[in-house]
Amino acid sequence: DIVCPRFSSPTETALPEAESILAVVEAASALPDAGPCEVRLGHAALTAAALQFAALPGGRDAREAAQQLLASAATASLADSAARAKRWPAIRVGLEGLGLDGAQIGRCRALVLQLPGEAAAALHRLRSRLLPAGPPAAPKLAAALDHLQELASHLAHWGVPAGRGGIDPLLT
Repeated sequence: DIVCPRFSSPTETALPEAESILAVVEAASALPDAGPCEVRLGHAALTAAALQFAALPGGRDAREAAQQLLASAATASLADSAARAKRWPAIRVGLEGLGLDGAQIGRCRALVLQLPGEAAAALHRLRSRLLPAGPPAAPKLAAALDHLQELASHLAHWGVPAGRGGIDPLLT
């Protein structure tokens, strides 16, 4: 909303957003002693659909606690699946403590370990797992995934390597 007016189409907003992201990547890369930075893309509609997919507990406090547990996995790099996998046992125990059943925990595991990753592959996995999850969110989610695909395409075209970022459904 800051980069482009609200009346712009998703395709029109993706270009300036990608340019802004690229400028930050270039600035961060130019800092002395800075290692490579990672570009993680997310969208509010994607996060909402991911949490709906997880079917978190009904109480507000339990839902918030489960969201915090899931978000703790997002502190690990998308490129470091071992680090995310290392966090999973503690997250699972926390989710069990909140009363989630096996199916809910399995969906949460997918959100942490299977669905995030390099943009093209993650978008494919997200479309196949989350779009069938529920008709009410489907149009918003499809538009969000299209927007993320457009952003990732611009970034790849401008030389941001695929291995330096991706899509994370838990990014808030």
